[in-house]
Amino acid sequence: MRITNWLCLAVLCLVVGNLPPLAAGHDHRRPAAGPKKTPVQEEKTLIHEEFTGYGKSEFAARKDALNNACTWLKQYKYGELNWSPDADYLLEHKMVQFYEWEDKKFDEPMGVMKVVKMQLAITDSQDRDIHKQAQHQRMKERHKQAFLVLLGAMGLLSVVGGYLRLEEATKGYYTRLLRIAAISILVVLVAGLCVAG
Repeated sequence: MRITNWLCLAVLCLVVGNLPPLAAGHDHRRPAAGPKKTPVQEEKTLIHEEFTGYGKSEFAARKDALNNACTWLKQYKYGELNWSPDADYLLEHKMVQFYEWEDKKFDEPMGVMKVVKMQLAITDSQDRDIHKQAQHQRMKERHKQAFLVLLGAMGLLSVVGGYLRLEEATKGYYTRLLRIAAISILVVLVAGLCVAG
């Protein structure tokens, strides 16, 4: 068996090894049963915090309050998840409410600033959604890393296979030149994967 056939077989093994396993006993042809209906009950609020934002305009003050909330969530609540809700996520899922604003005079150079009060409230179900989103982000990161590893392995096998084939075709007359070209291609490939990762 030629070396290129072994290289192709190794790549095939890598691809098959990265496929997700099928759940045992699960019939993929039938749709799963829907969730059972439960009586509506008042949701428990897990996080209830107030933040203040400052800015030259009301928009800037709101943005400052949102940034403060995001920083607080990342440091004290969801730091261990390696993902935390950003301002767009909080607004989209109606976790924040602006309820008071005023003009306040500060010493120079700040002068008159808009001051906005914002309430952050995260319920039990929203907290579960945040954990699911963090898990989804981790899965995406793992898939990206697996794809880059697979891409690197395929690139390495292609360069080695091409080098061996050209070495055989030229009967060793251009060994040094072929080695320099192969090493150069590998360096570019590794640099590209490092930038992409």
